[in-house]
Amino acid sequence: MIKSVRNDLLFIMEGVNQAFSVYDPGRIMELSDHIIHSASVYQDKYSIQAATFVYALGKVIAKGKVRRFPQSAWESFKKVVKSELKNAINYLKRGKDRRYDLSVRHMQDAIKRLDTSFKQYVETVLDKAKLKKGVKIYEHGISLKKVSEMIGVSEWELMDYAGKTMIVEQEHFESRVKDRLDRARRLFE
Repeated sequence: MIKSVRNDLLFIMEGVNQAFSVYDPGRIMELSDHIIHSASVYQDKYSIQAATFVYALGKVIAKGKVRRFPQSAWESFKKVVKSELKNAINYLKRGKDRRYDLSVRHMQDAIKRLDTSFKQYVETVLDKAKLKKGVKIYEHGISLKKVSEMIGVSEWELMDYAGKTMIVEQEHFESRVKDRLDRARRLFE
């Protein structure tokens, strides 16, 4: 893993750890958006994986689904996420990339196990997170083919999602009143 990616992931995971301990989904979503810059620059699997996990975790908390779970299931989930976040941070500090990767996967699995009826929703969120982050990378100028390979979805899925969510880029001409007046005068000369 590249040192700058490691530093960025360390910043993100430490922030998620703090935000999760106080259940701040807004901060978690901000961190999810922040990590996309690293993913678009370095195009590495670790940044994509982190962005997907952090987004899914933020969604779980933001949607208020945690209140509907039995207390024991939520406590178990919380214990796993807190423990694995600490592990992920320690593995990043020590340069243990494979162990870091496993910690993130364990947290993703904890989200999936939270509730059997919730599993489909979480898988949808994880898939949507991949697509959302893929579109963000695509907006940064990385080719559709490269992005689809990075996040593990077909180009068609990514194009479909991008087409539904992206606003057609338009050139915005900001002009001062004087400039508009000058243009109008030239028209009548």
